[in-house]
Amino acid sequence: SNKLHHKLLNVKCRHSDAFVYILSGSCTYEFDYGDAFTVNKGEILYLAHQADYTMYIHTDDYTFIFCDFEFNETVPRKSGVYTPHSSDYAENLFIKLLQNKDAFPDALSVLYSIYGIVMKTANKTYISKSSQNKISESKDFKSKFQPWSETIMIRVLS
Repeated sequence: SNKLHHKLLNVKCRHSDAFVYILSGSCTYEFDYGDAFTVNKGEILYLAHQADYTMYIHTDDYTFIFCDFEFNETVPRKSGVYTPHSSDYAENLFIKLLQNKDAFPDALSVLYSIYGIVMKTANKTYISKSSQNKISESKDFKSKFQPWSETIMIRVLS
């Protein structure tokens, strides 16, 4: 690692999955399995359940909104960075999550939209076929289909 980076946090066995939208600044996430991702303003970071990583901040203004959730599927996933086609649209979705954090159905609907952005920009070999089918089906969401647990936590950190 570059010694100019400020070591912020070590996380062992992350407690849940999370989508993280970068509002400002830059940070590198180094994972124990060898991958490292640098995230910048306008990008979405997916942090996988049980991931071990270290965060290194590059700027004084590193801020983000994150949403913790749990997939019902037990398919192993890897963390990754996704660059939405429209960062304004993605940012507005994360802001909506903050506004709807106490209304589970509304928050779930926004979470589906964020997942859709990630799916559009993801490496297709990483996403299982069943997940691809589920996101397609989510356009016609019915209460019987719910890929998340009923625990969604949304926070802004800086």
